[in-house]
Amino acid sequence: MAHDLNLPAIADGQTDGQWQTSNDGDAALGNALSDQLAIDFSAGNVTLTSTQYRTAYTFKPSAALAAARTLILPAVKRPFVFHNSDATYSVTLKSTDGASPETALTKTVAPGSFFIGYTNGSSPGLYGASVATSGGALADGDYGDVTISGSGTVISIDAFTGATAGMILYYDGDSPPSWRQLAPGSSGQFLKTLGAADPAWSDLPYDLPLSFGGTPTAGQLIGKLIVVRDVALAANFAGSVGHVGTNPAATFAVDVQDNGASIGTVSISTGGAFTFTTSSGTAKTVSSGHRLEFYAPANSPAESSIANIAATLKGTAI
Repeated sequence: MAHDLNLPAIADGQTDGQWQTSNDGDAALGNALSDQLAIDFSAGNVTLTSTQYRTAYTFKPSAALAAARTLILPAVKRPFVFHNSDATYSVTLKSTDGASPETALTKTVAPGSFFIGYTNGSSPGLYGASVATSGGALADGDYGDVTISGSGTVISIDAFTGATAGMILYYDGDSPPSWRQLAPGSSGQFLKTLGAADPAWSDLPYDLPLSFGGTPTAGQLIGKLIVVRDVALAANFAGSVGHVGTNPAATFAVDVQDNGASIGTVSISTGGAFTFTTSSGTAKTVSSGHRLEFYAPANSPAESSIANIAATLKGTAI
């Protein structure tokens, strides 16, 4: 039975040496799947024979290179790995039809890089990709840049330098394109996609509305909410908005209370402008389960002009 690795096989009718033939075949298979062949480039470029090519899985220079070299591979169908362990010179892998002029496929393996691929038994027939690490020659446990090269664009992924827990790796699509790290966001944030733009961490909105139809009486409760999660409110309720149907005759200050304690005001001017203020001008947090209440000013007599009040406090779930 013929096969690509040309392993010794027990012949039909063979009676003597069956165990030896089987052992030889097992050894050849083991070598083809796991052995390493050191190639001597000291005299120049090297052409591997089919026998040499079948005796190992990983190939590498036997010593430091004196110059860039070429390794010509035979037309044998099999996967393989080439490790260019040299720190200075590249090695070009070549599959050729041997004609003049020749038709060839080549892959250049940079210093310290791997080529992982296969030959398909054709002349030429070489396919695969180079994987490189930063820092020249590869050492045990080395890691860093990963470079994937094909017939077109070369993409480098600096996937590990300065990496910390919570980082995200994303493709920026710049010119030239590259992979980038997105630093960890704050606790409670989510990753927001922005179409073709770079993604970004974003706060989870949790806005708190007030809506009152008509004209309130002095000190009247005009809005009440029970929050179901912790909510952060920026200093002076930054980002909040409001609208009034009929403007007041004098400034109308709505008291905002968290479980009965004042945390700020929403003031409406005679021109209908809204001013949002937090106590001491600081950010506030309303805890899950708390009441958020809005009270009309306790004027005497009550403001009788204002009507139809609406406001939304901009908040963030935490």
